[in-house]
Amino acid sequence: MALSMALGLGLSRISGRVGYVAQNVGLINFVPSGLLLFLYASGAVVFLWGVAAWRRAAFPIALLLLVNPLPLVNTMVDLPLQQLGARVAWAFARLLGVPINGDPEDLWLYFAPGFGMFIAPACNGLRSAVTLGCVALVAGYLYRLTIAAHALYIIGNVLFAFVLNGVRLCVLVVLNAVSLHVPFLYRALEREAEWIDYILYIPMFFVAGLFMFGIARRLRQSGRRPV
Repeated sequence: MALSMALGLGLSRISGRVGYVAQNVGLINFVPSGLLLFLYASGAVVFLWGVAAWRRAAFPIALLLLVNPLPLVNTMVDLPLQQLGARVAWAFARLLGVPINGDPEDLWLYFAPGFGMFIAPACNGLRSAVTLGCVALVAGYLYRLTIAAHALYIIGNVLFAFVLNGVRLCVLVVLNAVSLHVPFLYRALEREAEWIDYILYIPMFFVAGLFMFGIARRLRQSGRRPV
């Protein structure tokens, strides 16, 4: 615990100095926050209950390593994933015959007459992918999947999250297209577009999480062997 606190204090000072030299462009994390939390929690468990308890709780404690798991990858894949989302929405709008302006890679999709949607950074699907990936990690541990089945299950969850993100964008295309003919919905989207997006996506994501938990249960049942 003392080691974790010392590393945190020391590295925060170093990062602050580097960030100041870089004209406050940003701070540099030499050690991820998850590692500091992991060291601190490990020390606390060993101090209070011993090494045997730490071994039994090793997996839940190791989940702390996943805090802020994409500090650098996010900047490298953010824009390409946004453009992928824009292409999906653009192609679906064209499939529905909705008149739009812009190219497939545009982050803005304008629906006639002058109404449209913006593919924001949150539309890249990374949050959903990380969340469903962590759900798969925990579900596979709870249902005692084999290593191969667990790995495939996690990969499937991550890929499914990106598909689910594309479905969300397609639903928003439909909602925007319908709003062109419904004045009440048009005004609601103009005022509360972000909240409507969350209202639509949260139930969809929750149902998807339950569905993936059901798959983990099926994998466990199919992997059982007679005693």
